[in-house]
Amino acid sequence: MDRIQFKGHIQGHGGGLGGGIGGGHGGGIGGGAGGGAGGGLGGGGGLGGGHGGGIGGGAGSGVGGGSGGGLGGGHACFTDAAWQATTQRAGCGWIFFTHQGERLEQGTSMWEHTSTPQMAEGLAIRSALFHALTAGYSRICIKSDCQALVASITSKKHPKDLYGITRDIEHLSLSFDFIVFSFVPRNLNFFADSLAKSVLY
Repeated sequence: MDRIQFKGHIQGHGGGLGGGIGGGHGGGIGGGAGGGAGGGLGGGGGLGGGHGGGIGGGAGSGVGGGSGGGLGGGHACFTDAAWQATTQRAGCGWIFFTHQGERLEQGTSMWEHTSTPQMAEGLAIRSALFHALTAGYSRICIKSDCQALVASITSKKHPKDLYGITRDIEHLSLSFDFIVFSFVPRNLNFFADSLAKSVLY
């Protein structure tokens, strides 16, 4: 297994969908200096955000800090999708990390008759959840670079064109002890992005 070095540990500031994974004030995996304010999950950062960017970047960055509940010793899962408008095919990729930064499992899938990029992103998340349940993971954070989709899932609002997929995601989420969905900037989602593109190209 590849190991990505992090500092600290996953706890969260209040936990749940609002607190997400990680430290500081809404920080998380890779939040600011020392897992500080605005970093990581819930704050727009990603693996190894903060001052240095990228995985493991930044002074004192990593999974960590904060107090209270949260993910505990769970897993982070980065998801992404690639979409071809001409063929309406979608390639989906997902990759799991431990709270210590070890890269665990990854997977891909391809879907036909996918009408929009957002639908492709939803299929990637749904596929990752199926994989997580099969692997026996009970506490996870799903990270996607599709901000509109993350907002739909967390608000439990189901767009008409995604109704079946987002309802599936909602029902699958009930099988986990703890789950949070979080936005990650596209430039910090390169592992899942590469996996998704490898299916189509």
